Amino acid sequence: MEKGSRFRFSSPLLSGLLASCLTMLVITILSSLFVWMSSAEESSLGTYSFLNYLISMFIGGWTAGKKAGRKGWYYGLLLSGIYCILMWIIGFLALNIHLSLRSFIMLACCMLAGCIGGMLGVNTKK
Repeated sequence: MEKGSRFRFSSPLLSGLLASCLTMLVITILSSLFVWMSSAEESSLGTYSFLNYLISMFIGGWTAGKKAGRKGWYYGLLLSGIYCILMWIIGFLALNIHLSLRSFIMLACCMLAGCIGGMLGVNTKK
């Protein structure tokens, strides 16, 4: 196999979005299994989902920043905004969830996590 023949996204945003979605999927499955197998109540899922968003945005921002090599805060911020808007659209269409103060607090926290991840991703050696 020749060097560099693997499939790779050329866009930092697509790479970060894919990393965020995969992270979200894995953490969602793990937290669901945790609630199912333990005595934890389903009312704690709100906290788990909030942490899931933050971790997903951090990893997505880190991936986008590492891929871009510069302006990590910008790519992390943009990625977080796009991701949250997509989640809001899905939530609105599937579950009829409307925007609230909690939604905007989540957006601000996710954008901060994405920015920090992007800045750290730029400074990670390739």
